[in-house]
Amino acid sequence: MTFDPPGSKRLPEIVLPHVRFGSDRRIAEVERIMQTVRVRTISIEDPKGYNENDILHYHQTVVNTIAVRTLAVTVGSGIFDFGTRRTAVTETWDIPPIELAIKVLPGTQVIRAQLMAEDADWPCFHNGVSAGLAISPDSKGIDSSWIVFNRPATLNPEHGGFLLGLGLNGHLRSLMAYHAFPYMEPRHDWTSCGLLLGLASSFAGSQDPLCNKVLSLHTHALLPLGSAELNASPVIQSSALLGLGLVHTGSRNLRMAEVALSEVGRSTLPGVELFEGYQESYSFSASMAFGLIMLGKGGKQSSEVDRRLLAKLRRCIFGDATETSNAIDITVTSPGATLALGLMYLKTNNREIADMLEIPQSAYEADHIRPDILMLRVLARSLIMWDGINASLNWIEAQLPPFLQKGHTDHRKTSSMEIASELAYFNIIAGACFAIGLKLAGTGSELAHNNLIFFFSVLSKASCSSSMTYEGKIRRHAARQCLNVVTLALAAVMSGTGELNVLRRFRISHGQEGAGVTYGTHMATHMAFGILFLGRGHYTLGNSNLAIAAMCISFFPRFQPSPSDNKAYPQAFRHLWALAAEPRCLMARDVDTKETIYLPLRTRIQGPQNAYTQRLISPTLIAPYEMITQIMVDTPRYWPVGYDLTDPADKQALVRKGTMYVKRKAAYLDYNTDPKGNRSMVITAGSISGFDTHYDLLAAAESMSIPASDLQHLIKTHSGIPQLVVMVELFSTDSKFDRFIRNILLECVSMDKPDLCGVYISMWLALNGGVQYRTENMAQFSMIRDFYSPSVFTHFSMPTNERRVGWIRSNFITSAYRKLSDITISDDAVREYFVHEVWTPDIAIYLEANHVPPLDFLRAISPLVMRKDRRPYEEQAPIEVRVRNVARAYVQALQRQQDVSEDAKSGEVKIWKNESIEQAIQAWQTV
Repeated sequence: MTFDPPGSKRLPEIVLPHVRFGSDRRIAEVERIMQTVRVRTISIEDPKGYNENDILHYHQTVVNTIAVRTLAVTVGSGIFDFGTRRTAVTETWDIPPIELAIKVLPGTQVIRAQLMAEDADWPCFHNGVSAGLAISPDSKGIDSSWIVFNRPATLNPEHGGFLLGLGLNGHLRSLMAYHAFPYMEPRHDWTSCGLLLGLASSFAGSQDPLCNKVLSLHTHALLPLGSAELNASPVIQSSALLGLGLVHTGSRNLRMAEVALSEVGRSTLPGVELFEGYQESYSFSASMAFGLIMLGKGGKQSSEVDRRLLAKLRRCIFGDATETSNAIDITVTSPGATLALGLMYLKTNNREIADMLEIPQSAYEADHIRPDILMLRVLARSLIMWDGINASLNWIEAQLPPFLQKGHTDHRKTSSMEIASELAYFNIIAGACFAIGLKLAGTGSELAHNNLIFFFSVLSKASCSSSMTYEGKIRRHAARQCLNVVTLALAAVMSGTGELNVLRRFRISHGQEGAGVTYGTHMATHMAFGILFLGRGHYTLGNSNLAIAAMCISFFPRFQPSPSDNKAYPQAFRHLWALAAEPRCLMARDVDTKETIYLPLRTRIQGPQNAYTQRLISPTLIAPYEMITQIMVDTPRYWPVGYDLTDPADKQALVRKGTMYVKRKAAYLDYNTDPKGNRSMVITAGSISGFDTHYDLLAAAESMSIPASDLQHLIKTHSGIPQLVVMVELFSTDSKFDRFIRNILLECVSMDKPDLCGVYISMWLALNGGVQYRTENMAQFSMIRDFYSPSVFTHFSMPTNERRVGWIRSNFITSAYRKLSDITISDDAVREYFVHEVWTPDIAIYLEANHVPPLDFLRAISPLVMRKDRRPYEEQAPIEVRVRNVARAYVQALQRQQDVSEDAKSGEVKIWKNESIEQAIQAWQTV
């Protein structure tokens, strides 16, 4: 569903299938919440006792409040629509405007929001980012010329955001240098910020020299001595610093790391007025640049430079009492530096470094540290001790110091605690939940889901306090900030799943207003909405090192009170979550219709300790491809298809397309048409005609034949092959042959073997033809019967455990062979063959039916049996046994000579029948 904003083009159609969440309305509901292009309609109950002017003022206040929420939605809408649209290279990409007018019921008045002009700049930037992020990373034709083709005549925040969106999708890799530098000349904050971060995101971890040069030109610390003042705003220089960190992610480039760390404590910036107001955001950017450059490399090598970097980072966290001049303001540097330390030693499990970040062990110590720093310390400790993170309630409680653990036994009752202890409790819990969100991002863990929802409820209750005292306001504000963190952590765990219990809670948060609910609160809530439905459910979040760092920066707990605020945290960083997005939605398509279908799957996953099987229904999010060893179709409705992901070719094909092509069996309908399988052909035919596949088609007691009209409907529904439909019309009488034709048509279509109809008809004609080719037909049926014997047919079994069924009914083959071999022949004719080798037409059928050995064998054994003295019949038994044993030895000798496999030898061997042996002995003894 898309909206047509006034005066704008229609948005490109969504390219992803709409079957991800079936026929429920959750996607439509999120679209309603996320839309920013239509006039919203609200109903307001007028306060009693207000005059007309007061009511108008009240309406305007409500409209302004909702407008602030609408401005915050733009960040979440980019997450929701991530990678869902394709662009036409012959057209410009339309960025829809933000509609802030609201229609107030019960009247028809449309009221426009009254906001300051600067409050709309960064929301417009976010709106441009959302438009860029909506373009699929797989879109073709997005090159440098197309990007410049979309440049407006006058640079604006929307286009700056659009450049960042393209960069986060990797499309700025094609931007030429001679196109990039003209963007920088006007020193337009939003355009420069978007381009610098977009380039860095496209070249993340590549150490690209050209990109490095562009970013260095906007970083004061990298300019040559004596160069002119940079004359770039703190926002641009902050973006350039973080961009350097992205380009050098995980490189351990000590030169760049030293430069970034030297900027963490900077208090002045030449040529930049009012830098003091942006000092914290600049310090945070430098800290994150350092953390990205040293990402996961802490402790890997021991050198004097590493020790010096660690010592300086420690001073940025805790300060240095010995310094009297150029002292570092840890109230500014500590938040970013603490997180940078966690990123530097990410997943190293270095206990010594983790213990540097102490958690207060008493209420007195808690009074001397900012509560929000405790959240970051718990988070950084968890990042370092990565393997110890788990989603259990015991692990979360273990992060609390003993004095807080003793202070409460019920997490739902915190109001009785001292304010310092309560604030420490909120932040430590939020930090632990943040760590769980990063560790289990995109997994949909049930344990994490339950525990995070529990603490979401605890913090929601605390943030809704109505106390208007000073301490009450502090508690409410702290609980609200921690709730924002837990909301994002919960969304990260369930990213892309669209889980309904989480959606219900987020809907309530969407509608909340009042004290403590700010622009940053709305931004966190709608980011969580978008993450829950990331890429409309076709993407999820990963937990690679870069993904963890990107989420730490994007979800950093500094939520701005107003849309224009960038003093503590640069708003553009909120979009770096895109570096953690992974397309892990596995879809199945019918190979004939190319439609996306529902398909039960079975995946084999190699866990940290043991392997396990997971059953899913596509389209669905799956575990990381690195953990999956096998994916198989898990339903009888479709032919078995599997991917062995230990094979690089299979893995590459599946990762590239994310689609399995399967073929439906003709006897069944797809799950969308027939969810419970009640309309499958076998069940429908059985209810109509008593369809029995065990019937041999030749017995005198014939099975019920399906009426021609019903069979015609079934074939049209399940197969649709026009030749078969015509055959039903031609053979619609009640004759035996017509009933045979309808039975085989039903069988061949229901078992997905329509090409065998001609084979069945040929067999019927062979059975009912003359005796001219009876011997040849009998030999053919004998060969088919031998092929379907267990000793041979097992060699052609399926690679899976699915039972293999023969193409031709085995009972039909047996009955047909029996009918051909059923012949009456005189004893004289048999005696003439054994004694005088006289050949007659009927004797060939007799020899095949009784498995009589060749003449060479008979000539060799007959002299041993011929005797002048005739013995009684009961004394002939030892002779028959000896003849039978000799015949068996003869057959086995032939098998050895022909190198027949041992498996075939273990099967049934055609041995001369006893009745025929008796006839031969009697004939030879009469000579």
